[in-house]
Amino acid sequence: MAESAKTEHGRSRDFISMEALTPEERVLVRIVRMEPVGSTLPYCKPDDLLLLASEQKVLLSLASRINDEEAADPYWRSWAAKTSLGAEGEAQACTKARSKTIGLLESAGICPIVLKGASLSLGSRRDSGDIDILIPEASLLNAISALETAGYQYQGFARNQYIKKTEYRDWKRLARWSVQFEFSEPESGILFELHTAFFETARVYDEDFSPLRAAIDEFAAASVVDPGTGLRFLALEDRAILLALHVGVKRSPSKRSFNLRHLLDLRTLIDAGLDWSMVERRAFRYGVAHHVLLLLRLHEMVTGSRELEPVAERVAARLPRRFANLVRLHTACLIGIGKYSKAACFTYRLISPFIVKSRPIARIKAVLILPLVIPEPHELRMIHGLPPRTNWVYPLYLLEPLRPFFRLFRKLFRVLRRKRIDQGPR
Repeated sequence: MAESAKTEHGRSRDFISMEALTPEERVLVRIVRMEPVGSTLPYCKPDDLLLLASEQKVLLSLASRINDEEAADPYWRSWAAKTSLGAEGEAQACTKARSKTIGLLESAGICPIVLKGASLSLGSRRDSGDIDILIPEASLLNAISALETAGYQYQGFARNQYIKKTEYRDWKRLARWSVQFEFSEPESGILFELHTAFFETARVYDEDFSPLRAAIDEFAAASVVDPGTGLRFLALEDRAILLALHVGVKRSPSKRSFNLRHLLDLRTLIDAGLDWSMVERRAFRYGVAHHVLLLLRLHEMVTGSRELEPVAERVAARLPRRFANLVRLHTACLIGIGKYSKAACFTYRLISPFIVKSRPIARIKAVLILPLVIPEPHELRMIHGLPPRTNWVYPLYLLEPLRPFFRLFRKLFRVLRRKRIDQGPR
């Protein structure tokens, strides 16, 4: 799946080999590599390509690329035109709801900062879901009051399985550990997440983000108003740091959900004039330079480009060797588009709590090993489609030893079913 090359420093580097990819995966990698895709589309199964593009959050990028290429066949050009037209309608609804929400917050004396989304697309089409808004923690109650008075509905309890029943709508108790509060806009149903920091400081992640949460006012103070939209964004370099954090934390081996959109977002920031020396300074200041190095290494692995190699080498040289080795292990977890090495993921989850600044419970789990093998209750609920916080999940632990056999049976069933479909009627 990967081919190796030697850098000038002798370190081996693994690139994703196009020959080892499926036709559908090859198209998406070509998008990230800024290569034409029209000539490769006829070899793809449309349903498989669209499903993979949706999973990798590059569906709109695929449509934009096809629209720009005359070599694409009429079927795909028609699909791209329809998709782009639908995206324009969704973008208009999103802009309207966002303006309304920001207006409500500003009328309550709150200065909101838009995270991700428009701050990463910068006018281009980008797959997105909810809208993230950073507000001062001290203004949380006022912000919630302003939104609920306008008819917004709280959705966090239904979406966040880490919230206990006794914490429902108890904002002060939730704010002790949670940093996001989700509300849906009444007219469009678009979800808005009010953030008081970037990541939770308990329950959700193994890494300890308390120092980052304590420094959130510094990120807010460096924010800028975008001249094109009039929205307030994080500084360009801080957007890159937040992107790296999402790759390293929300798309970590325990989540196994890295997607190609991150690399397109990185390209957008680079083209906007990203100052890598400032990214380095701020990343080391906040203790998250290893996440920046990971983003650079993954960019290198997927694109096959050495464009950012000097930056990666500078960051790696300043990091303790154990962090650089951990990043190398982290990149080894990703062995394909949406494919992961179970052995590398297990090893990463086992040793990472003892390298990065982590919470005590994460180190206890790593020592016991068993919790790394057996899913946590919220994970098991998601696997079996159970409601959040139901206690019926615990008897399912008795079936855990059999789940690998169930997965094998389902995979065999899908293979046989696809084979019958491909053969068609006799």
